[in-house]
Amino acid sequence: MTTFSLRRRVSAIFLAIFLGLVPVATVLATTSTTPTTSPSPAADAGYGFIDPLGSRTIPQILGGVVRAALGFVGAVFLLFFVWGGFLWMTSGGDTERVKKARASLLNALIGILIVFFSYVLVNAIIGLSSEIQSPSAPARAPAEKKAG
Repeated sequence: MTTFSLRRRVSAIFLAIFLGLVPVATVLATTSTTPTTSPSPAADAGYGFIDPLGSRTIPQILGGVVRAALGFVGAVFLLFFVWGGFLWMTSGGDTERVKKARASLLNALIGILIVFFSYVLVNAIIGLSSEIQSPSAPARAPAEKKAG
């Protein structure tokens, strides 16, 4: 068996494992333990409608989608990071292959950092938009003027 075919088989195994586990991990990470349906006036009236959004707002739903996408992209960059380490370990001291592995590791690290800071930014924006839509303290009514 040549090194090329061994390398090809190892990458096919890594790819199969990655493609098999990432969707499962994404679904498990986004699954909520709380029920997503909430009673609505239509359900109380006997029409049998169930609110598909539950008590989630549009920004929360969009945030969940963006978080899932960022999680997937982060997993891809993590795979690139592992691939760069594999290239370095199998370089055999060849300076050209070590440079290629270092470049792969550096690019993967930059990608992971971009995804991390994007995740932080998305969480901050979703938190702010949720706070703006439903402030914790109710607004006060203007004080009445006394006649007199």
